[in-house]
Amino acid sequence: MEYAQQIIGFFDGSDLKLVHVSEEVKNNLQVKNERGRQFRIPMKNVLVAVQSSSFEQYSNSYASLETKISDIRADIDSELLWEMVFEDPQNYTLEELADHYFGDKESFALCALFMSLVADTVHFKRKGINFTPRSAQQVDE
Repeated sequence: MEYAQQIIGFFDGSDLKLVHVSEEVKNNLQVKNERGRQFRIPMKNVLVAVQSSSFEQYSNSYASLETKISDIRADIDSELLWEMVFEDPQNYTLEELADHYFGDKESFALCALFMSLVADTVHFKRKGINFTPRSAQQVDE
C-alpha cells in the first residue's frame, strides 16, 4: 500500500499514534506528528491508513480525529468480543477481531478497537499488533 500523504495509525510500543506520512523510505515511513515533529517509523508498526490528507488538513483536524476514535472506543465492550472468540484461541489480526465485533473494518473503529484491546490485559494478550484471547481459566484467575 502507498502511504505517502496519508494519515495513519501506528503502534509505538505502548500506544496508538496518529501521524501524517511525508514519504516512504525503504521499509520505513517519514512521518510528522500534529505539531510538525518529523521522525521515522518501521512499516511493520502501521495498523491502519485512516485517510488521505495534506499535512495542514491533518494538523487542523487532529483533535477531531482523536475525539472520533475516543467516542467509538467508549462504546467497545472488549469482554463481549472475548466471549465471541475465546473458544477458538488463535492469534487474531486486528481486522479479524473488528470483523467479529463490528462486522466491518472501518479505520476509526480499528484504531479504537486496538486501543481497547491493548488496555484489556485480562481478556486478551497482545503479540506485536495481533491479539490472542485468554482462556476462561486465565480470565477467572
